[in-house]
Amino acid sequence: MMAEASLVKIVVGSGDVKKTFDQKKDLLVKYSPYFAAALDGHGFAESSTQSVEVPAIQPETFRHMGWLLESGEVGNPEVLKAQVAGMMACRCRSE
Repeated sequence: MMAEASLVKIVVGSGDVKKTFDQKKDLLVKYSPYFAAALDGHGFAESSTQSVEVPAIQPETFRHMGWLLESGEVGNPEVLKAQVAGMMACRCRSE
């Protein structure tokens, strides 16, 4: 039986545009030195709470990032271009 992935809480955005995501910790720390330091670092409050707040990241951006992490396509330039184009299309429609 495969072990269940450990989930951490990531809070992104600020004010009225704040959203919490449950994200697989192993994927975050594998691809992001920032999240690795925050979630596994000694002396960081986030390593105790297993939650990180990043108000500078918009929820829609983090949703796309989560999809990339889950898909395993983080390093694929063609997939990244398609995701950025999708994000820009969403941004244009909301303005």
